[in-house]
Amino acid sequence: MSYNYNFPEDFKALFAKYAKAMKMEIFLEPIKRCEIKHRDVGYAYYAGICGYWDFHAIDVDIFGAETDLEIIEDNKPNFVQVFNRALDPETTGLVSREFLFLPHDKPTINLPEKPDPTLETLRPEITALIEEGKPTLALDRLHTFTTKFLRTICDDSQIPIKKSNGDYLPLHSVMGRLCNHYEENNLIESEFSLRALKSSISLLEAFNDIRNNKSYAHDNPVLNKVESEFVVEIVSSVLNLLNAVKPEPPTWS
Repeated sequence: MSYNYNFPEDFKALFAKYAKAMKMEIFLEPIKRCEIKHRDVGYAYYAGICGYWDFHAIDVDIFGAETDLEIIEDNKPNFVQVFNRALDPETTGLVSREFLFLPHDKPTINLPEKPDPTLETLRPEITALIEEGKPTLALDRLHTFTTKFLRTICDDSQIPIKKSNGDYLPLHSVMGRLCNHYEENNLIESEFSLRALKSSISLLEAFNDIRNNKSYAHDNPVLNKVESEFVVEIVSSVLNLLNAVKPEPPTWS
C-alpha cells in the first residue's frame, strides 16, 4: 500500500473531531492554542517501532502555555490515542514515536498575588493570555486588575479614593494619591523609584485611553501586539513595586 507521508494540513480540525467522538473534550481548547511541530525520522521499524514496515515514524513537539501543557501531560495516554487517530496512519503512513511538551517562547509576567476573588480570577487569565502570545486580549483584563489592585491597597491604608458624590476617582488619580502617600511616609528609598512611580500617573491615564479605545473592551481598532506587550510589562512592573513596598495598614489604639 502506498502512503503520502504528509502530515495533515487540517490536523487540528481532525483532532477536535476525534476528541469529541472519543469523549476527550478536555483537549479541545489546549490543542487549539498549542503549536504542533513534527520531524519525520524515517521508517518506523528502524526508528524502534515494530510492526510498521512501510510506515514513517515522527517525533512531535507540542508548544503551548504551561496551563495547557499541564492538561495534556496529565492525560498523556488519552492525548496520544486521540492524536494517533487524527494522524490516520493508514492514509498518511505516519505513526508517532515521541512527544515533547515545550512552553512557548513567549513573554511571561508575574502579577501580585492578593487574597481577593476578583484579582485571583483575573490573574491566571491574564498570565495565560500573555503566555499564549495574545497580549492585546489581556489589556482590558489588566486594566480591571490594576484598578482593583490599586483600590485595594488604598482601602487597606485608609487612603480616600472617592469623589464627594461617592464615585471612585479614575485610575491615574488613585495612583496620584498612592504616590503622595508613599512619598509622605518615606516608603520609597530612591529618587529613581519615586520618579518612576510619579511618571506612572500619566502612564495610567494613557492606559485608560488604551483600555477604552484600543482594546477589546469595546468594538475598537485594537493595539498592535508589540506595543500591547510593552504596556503589559510596564504596568505589571509598577504593580509589583507597589506590592513589594505597600504601606502597612494603620494601627488603631
